[in-house]
Amino acid sequence: MKDSDPVDSLLLMRVGLYFGPACFLILTALWTKLLVEGTISTGVFVVLVVANVPITLAGIALIATGVSVFVALIALGLYALVQS
Repeated sequence: MKDSDPVDSLLLMRVGLYFGPACFLILTALWTKLLVEGTISTGVFVVLVVANVPITLAGIALIATGVSVFVALIALGLYALVQS
């Protein structure tokens, strides 16, 4: 099991707060545009709107994990730079 501290939880909440609604709205706008243009059918539109939730959650998890890993790598690099 991965160790977690309050900072990781706070980062995840912040990413969810800032990225989640924007991602959901942009994806919904894209699906709506495709529906209005006639590119997709109504059934596909409904499936895509339902799929917005897992897509948004995956994006939030990916961004939060990427930021955590990036910060750890920067810290290790700076520590190595100071030690040399």
